[in-house]
Amino acid sequence: MFKFLKESIKEFDHVVWPTNKETKNYFISVTSIITVFALILFIIGTFFSYILFIAKEQVNPIKVTQSTLDTTVNSSWSTTNTKDVKIPTTTTK
Repeated sequence: MFKFLKESIKEFDHVVWPTNKETKNYFISVTSIITVFALILFIIGTFFSYILFIAKEQVNPIKVTQSTLDTTVNSSWSTTNTKDVKIPTTTTK
């Protein structure tokens, strides 16, 4: 076990570590590529979402006219009768 650890530590001497300039270049290139891919995926996702909404409207269009709005509003108002509303009374001491 100790032999393995000693040899593992010796291997670190053979590793070529990147310089500060190389590390900055790698960082910039990786973040640039990730940003470009994220932007591309956003554009593709938005495009497919737009296409799906258009297809949905073609299959199942929602048609709202003024007459349907008027009947909806009138029917909701007609169900509410102010005579049926009871206001609770509380007494304070």
